Amino acid sequence: MGGSDPYGEDIILKLRDASPRKTAGASVADRKGAEKRARLEEDGRSKRATGRTAQLGVRLRPEMLEAIKQEADTRDVLVVEVIEAAWDAYVKSKRT
Repeated sequence: MGGSDPYGEDIILKLRDASPRKTAGASVADRKGAEKRARLEEDGRSKRATGRTAQLGVRLRPEMLEAIKQEADTRDVLVVEVIEAAWDAYVKSKRT
C-alpha cells in the first residue's frame, strides 16, 4: 500500500495533541474533591438563609454578561449581588 493511512497512528496522535483534555493535570481525586465541595456549598441552606430561593432565567448580550461578571469579580461579590445593586439603583433613580 502506497500513501498514508488517513486513520494511521500519526493522525490519531496529532488529533489527540491538538485538543488536550480540559482536566489535563488534575487527578481523579482532585476532580472528585472539587465535585464534593461544590455539592456541599450548594446544599440549599445558604440560599434559604439569604432568601434567594427563586430562579430567574434571562438572555443577555455576551458583553453585558461579561460586564456583570467582571463587576462581581472586581467587588468580590456574587453576580446576584451586582444585579440586586443595579435594581436598587434603578428603583432609586425612578423615585427622584
